[in-house]
Amino acid sequence: DRDGDLDLALFSSGGKPRLLRNDQKSGHHWLQFKLQGTNCNRDAIGAWVEVNLGDRVIRQELTIGGGHASGHLGWMHFGLGQANSVRLRVQWPYGDWGSWQTVQSDGFYLIDKENGVGTWRAP
Repeated sequence: DRDGDLDLALFSSGGKPRLLRNDQKSGHHWLQFKLQGTNCNRDAIGAWVEVNLGDRVIRQELTIGGGHASGHLGWMHFGLGQANSVRLRVQWPYGDWGSWQTVQSDGFYLIDKENGVGTWRAP
């Protein structure tokens, strides 16, 4: 529902689909990124994103798969706690690092090597 918290869709064989909504008001901030590869695979599978919160760095690899009859590819989610803005950089699948860039929390961003970070808006 594009509000930044993670919801869960459940599908079982022969069962009715269910949606578990996470609508807690925690006051914590978040970011979501979608990587777009240009000189590597289109979805930048194998890239790493580092988010610098000042006192610590969170790293996450973009992977596919993840479970029996399920998988993940697309948006990367980062919980930021109280941080209103963070610095981030990407290590692309072929090994090159992008430069550190500052972004505001609570948003969806597209990242590619040539154009850097851009804000994403729902169509």
